[in-house]
Amino acid sequence: MKKRFVVLIAMLLFASLVFAQTMTAAKAAEMLAKSRAVDTSNLKTTDNQPLVEWEPLRAVPKRPANPGALSEFEALHWFDTEYAGYNVEKMPMPARPAGGAIGKYVVLLQAGHHPYWTGYINGFKKVAEAYGMKYKIYNGNWTLDLQAQQAEQAINDKPDIIVFAPSDQAGALPILRKLWQAKIPVITSNTIPSDEAMKYTLSWVGPDDWGQFRKLARSMADKLGKKGGYAIVQGVPGTSCFNGRTWSVVTELATYAPAMKLLDKDVSNYKSEPTFQMVSTWLSKYGSSLNAIVLPDDGETMAACLQAVKNAGRKDIVIVAAGHSKTGLDAVKSGEAYALTYQSAESDGAMGLQMAADWLNGIDLPNVRAIAQRIITKEIVNNYYPTQW
Repeated sequence: MKKRFVVLIAMLLFASLVFAQTMTAAKAAEMLAKSRAVDTSNLKTTDNQPLVEWEPLRAVPKRPANPGALSEFEALHWFDTEYAGYNVEKMPMPARPAGGAIGKYVVLLQAGHHPYWTGYINGFKKVAEAYGMKYKIYNGNWTLDLQAQQAEQAINDKPDIIVFAPSDQAGALPILRKLWQAKIPVITSNTIPSDEAMKYTLSWVGPDDWGQFRKLARSMADKLGKKGGYAIVQGVPGTSCFNGRTWSVVTELATYAPAMKLLDKDVSNYKSEPTFQMVSTWLSKYGSSLNAIVLPDDGETMAACLQAVKNAGRKDIVIVAAGHSKTGLDAVKSGEAYALTYQSAESDGAMGLQMAADWLNGIDLPNVRAIAQRIITKEIVNNYYPTQW
């Protein structure tokens, strides 16, 4: 009798467990359906552009056997940098949490402080609100060691997913490997890591500097009738946009406008004083042979460049830059600068989290996605006010 009673209790407990699991699975399916129904396509940026807007996937050419053996003036020399992550084979990824994106906990490992990142976080928060996601943000202050420490803290936070914007392209590898070993899924954002690092991340999303600066180079060349000399102010070495905002221009013009000549290039780290001194020196050294200047951003570097050009009494210099802050838009509107890339800071932040939400919602991700690209000139500049940063 006692044995039969024990068996009965065991059967009841088993049935109860099965019922609970069934209810949990049913609830997860319900939450997943609700999460997939969230529509972020109607969200807008501060300048009333679509917040979530993808650039079509780029076709990837065949990799040369030895890209480094080619001249740096040939596009395929930079194949491993320009197409980092596009064709990489991933390590086995962490299991996908049940129930979709709604209510999940996400950690953002932010690269550093900059007005652009204020816009980035604004966009991130808009998508988080749409999905009712909880979040925590760490600011890496452009320091790799600090980001490594924050990654350890993030592991202790036990988030459902991490969005990671590396402060250094090469230095992302040990951080991503550690997060992968901790079985935390990661979307990399903004700064694209190396091929090796991309093995440990679900996907990357952000501005395609190579793609948008190739378009910017063509716009600049058309303005100059595909002739003349140009110089390039460079940003921060070690970041993925450093090469993208330099060699995309050089290699694109080598084929699109071969009569144009690269006169000089140098690093300013996005700082005002080095930019001013550099541009002033170029204007004096090259005189009328210098017809255009390419800038890595349109904040401090734009303001410093405009001042140097003004001091030299030059009104014929074609200035183009990565954009699009108020400084840059105002310069295009006044005619002091010619063109900017449309690089929505808010979309950059929003779409990193959107990719995370898509994966949590059961959607398979491509290795790489880019935010929308446009070139802003005086004809359309008014469409991008009020500015995002």
